Amino acid sequence: VGFNAAAVVPGLPPNQSLMVLIGLALAVRWLARLHTEGMRWPRIDRIDVSLNASELTSSVLPLLMMLARQRPITSDDLLYSIVMWKLIAEYVIVRTVITTNDQAMRCLRLSLASSAVVAALGILQALNVGAVVAFLTHYYSPVGLDPMADGRGGSLFGLPAAVADLATLNLAIVVAMLVRGHRRKAMLGGLAVVYALAEVGRA
Repeated sequence: VGFNAAAVVPGLPPNQSLMVLIGLALAVRWLARLHTEGMRWPRIDRIDVSLNASELTSSVLPLLMMLARQRPITSDDLLYSIVMWKLIAEYVIVRTVITTNDQAMRCLRLSLASSAVVAALGILQALNVGAVVAFLTHYYSPVGLDPMADGRGGSLFGLPAAVADLATLNLAIVVAMLVRGHRRKAMLGGLAVVYALAEVGRA
């Protein structure tokens, strides 16, 4: 997320560029299947309806209210209004690709593994381990690490609060797996400790 690299799609950071490329690939696949399977519209359930409602009330509605009150709409207002649209786009991509329980479990394992790396680096950064701080400064912060975040674990995100959010979400996954009787209790317990320490490291 915070990697300092030239964007594949101009004007977008690497993670959003990747999302655009995956979305285009899915669109091409959908067009290719039109010839063999015909038009197949996705099923809309209550989750989709609630997400669409949240999408509209967090983007279109505020802009309409600003117009009605004759308040100028700035570029920041427009950027804030598309945040939910990006999240919905990610949701659509995941829902389109992940269709089985095995695939969902594989994604959960990948989430636990990748977030453990982020959390571990955040902990080492908070402990001011020289090699980790130098690495993050070089590759994840072109102007150097924020002095206000000294002693806090921003890790690969460059933002301590984001690391804490990621740790909290994956800690919830770990708890759910333990409650459902997952076999690898020791490994999950170790991950829970790492996530908890990462949350402390952002304070």
